Amino acid sequence: QRVLQSDPQNVQAHSNLGYLYAQMGRIDEAIQANLQVLQLAPDDYISHRNLVLLYRDTGQLEGAIRQAESMIEVTPENELGNTYLLLGSLYESSGKPLEAIEAYEQATAAVPGLYQAQVALANLYLQTGRLEDALHAFEAVAQLTPDDYGVHQQIAIIYQRMGRYDEALAQANHALSLAPEEVKESLRQLIAQIEADKG
Repeated sequence: QRVLQSDPQNVQAHSNLGYLYAQMGRIDEAIQANLQVLQLAPDDYISHRNLVLLYRDTGQLEGAIRQAESMIEVTPENELGNTYLLLGSLYESSGKPLEAIEAYEQATAAVPGLYQAQVALANLYLQTGRLEDALHAFEAVAQLTPDDYGVHQQIAIIYQRMGRYDEALAQANHALSLAPEEVKESLRQLIAQIEADKG
């Protein structure tokens, strides 16, 4: 604060003050300090990101979304995947699945192996009935984590919903071979259900 008294335009001092306020739980003052940074340096990526997180953590989702949308233009290329991932999660929390899908697609375009974005995208495709897209997204996740039984279980369920029972059974059995003991019974039930559907 002493630095700001002698140099009220000092961006670093405002930034440091915002960080300290956030650490002390003085959220409104942290928000104001970061807004002050953006008045002085509109392209300051860190202050944009701080504001997104401060708004999100205080339940101000619309403010967080607006801030994240404006942050995209100033995001360094190596952070673009994470920025779109954050934006997608905000849209998802706000009940905007189509916007979330678009943001997650941008995240995976920026960083093709971004696991969290791939998983979120696969789940949203499934929730919105885009089975082919969900299948491809879960297959991409399976490439990243081939020993994750849950991914193979999801692929089995998608194949089942598509009426591709042999592929569903192959994936369900693969999931069963990878699964811990406590979930094997639910996978056996899935296999029995697929076999019944197959007829």
